[in-house]
Amino acid sequence: MLRSLRVFAAALFAVAVSACGAGGDSTAAEPKIANGAQAADGEAPLVRTSASSAAAEKAEPQPPLMQVGPWFPATFNIEEPFIDLIHGGGIPWDTGNMGTKDLMAAGVIDPETMLPTHLPDGAWLRGGIYFPGNSSEMRLHWDGEWVLEWEGDADFMIEFLSREMQWPETKNSIVFTRDFKRGRTPDHSRLQLRRLNGPLKSLHLYRAENEEAFKAGKIYNPKFIEAVSKYDIVRTMDLQSANAAVIRSVDDLTPMSAPYWAATDWGNATGEPWAKFSNPMQGMPIEAAFRLGVEADNQVWFQAPMTLGAPEPFFDFRPDDDRRDIWAHRFGEAAGNVAPQVIESKAWDDYGDAFVAALIASGYPEDRPLYVSIANEVWNWAGHYFLTTKYAERMGEGLNDYLGFEVGSRGAYGALIARLKLAIDAALARAGREQDIIYVIEGQAAYVQLTGAALKGAKAYMEKKGEVWADHAPEFGVSVASYWGYNEGVESSGVDPSNLAALEDHFLNGSERHLGTRANVLKLFRGAQREGAQYGVKLIGAYEGGPHFTRPWTRTPDGKRDYHMTEEEYREFIWGERGGRVNYEINKALAEAFPGIILSNYALAGTPGGQPWFEGTLEAENPYARSWEALMELDAEAMRD
Repeated sequence: MLRSLRVFAAALFAVAVSACGAGGDSTAAEPKIANGAQAADGEAPLVRTSASSAAAEKAEPQPPLMQVGPWFPATFNIEEPFIDLIHGGGIPWDTGNMGTKDLMAAGVIDPETMLPTHLPDGAWLRGGIYFPGNSSEMRLHWDGEWVLEWEGDADFMIEFLSREMQWPETKNSIVFTRDFKRGRTPDHSRLQLRRLNGPLKSLHLYRAENEEAFKAGKIYNPKFIEAVSKYDIVRTMDLQSANAAVIRSVDDLTPMSAPYWAATDWGNATGEPWAKFSNPMQGMPIEAAFRLGVEADNQVWFQAPMTLGAPEPFFDFRPDDDRRDIWAHRFGEAAGNVAPQVIESKAWDDYGDAFVAALIASGYPEDRPLYVSIANEVWNWAGHYFLTTKYAERMGEGLNDYLGFEVGSRGAYGALIARLKLAIDAALARAGREQDIIYVIEGQAAYVQLTGAALKGAKAYMEKKGEVWADHAPEFGVSVASYWGYNEGVESSGVDPSNLAALEDHFLNGSERHLGTRANVLKLFRGAQREGAQYGVKLIGAYEGGPHFTRPWTRTPDGKRDYHMTEEEYREFIWGERGGRVNYEINKALAEAFPGIILSNYALAGTPGGQPWFEGTLEAENPYARSWEALMELDAEAMRD
């Protein structure tokens, strides 16, 4: 969207908020900090664009930095981040009777390229499931003309697609059309490899409209870039599969030439039985993350691995019953038993060199700030977070004697970030490159002590290595999520969620005791700021944010869900005028209370009708999506009003 149109949309949104917002003055629940960016009780000043920014210490209001977190690389994510859809998948080959694991064991799949070398006797190969969808929006999204091209002597077809909808373009490409709108194509399709004479050397799948960008060497979908480039910062956590990629050394890193950028061992361990095999490469190439910042012209917030130096491969710890908790415990325990050796492993230094080499190769500007953290939400025991949280817990136990105190999982998390910092600092020096990097301690907003525990671990490790903490503290930052609308807060307040006006009023004017209200979000951010100030570290803002309110339900005696809002009421609230006002007012209150803060939008599109933080589509023009554009246009003058 042109900047003039963004300004116009923001102005219309601001008028709507002023005319009919239930929240009144966005700072009513939060007095402004007495001394501008410097907290009244002497807390650390904030930063705007980098750890060394002097502008953040001015008393004048400052507009926020806007950060966006795209969703997972997946063949069903309609954010469609990559031009080449193959990049969004794991390793998908099968014959119907043989899965990828069996094909790898039989030598059919090359472990270096993850592409077929030959066809099994009497069988075709099928690759991936593309264009699926659990809603009409998703299925319609994939309509259009597509190109499949490859290197090698091979014949492909698109499975489940009639011959009249696909045709050879060259001997190494086919063009096909999806037309779900008119019922001419199925819900999803697969690639079918029918003939192969010698190894397949490359494979690409992209929209015909993106061919020029693809041939020019671009990685990211132009429409995705258009959406992301509106923001100052892009956090690549999900694109990197940060909590599922098990990277022990640089040997596990995915090269830029690899077709599949979403293969992960933890993902396989928690997946279907046929998927339980070790991947020879993990997640997205480092360079590809930095290239997003180059193509979108914004700063990158990068998530490094925390399992560097782990003594043995993850799949060596597979239990007979495949229980993921036992699996993760064994892997973490092996590292914890030799924790000092793990944290001092050369794997960290090798990763530092690979990180800097990728930074340089990507063309990421030397004078552009860069944010770096490790893993994601290393306190969360749910789902794909379990592995890294368990790993940190066991590492913490193993570092107690080494660091001289009861380290715990969060202390280990902080120590590992400090280790990463020293590795990257040294690698930058070897490369003769300067880079303004902010090392981010990401914390749980509701338990601010976890932020302090991580900083204690980082400080202890630096001092263990003979470093002066005060020399490094300015290059760290603390961050918590700015999610609003937690269901627990709604339940504890007694608000009827089907009363949309009351729900809006609760989120904007409810007590700070209720999780997810404006007052509560501001309270939690003040707590995170205090924790950072104890160690001379600034609060930089939110690592994720947006609504966290899901459609509320209770379990019936027969085990079914009894929803307290219809789906229509839920969508009307989240994507409608009320959800847009709540999102705008809470984020604006944060921007006013903490000048120069980073505000985060997680995520853009994902799967429509899925999680509450999805806007709908990249082109969504609903009031919730427009609220983010209005926040982009906040300036110092508007924040004085």
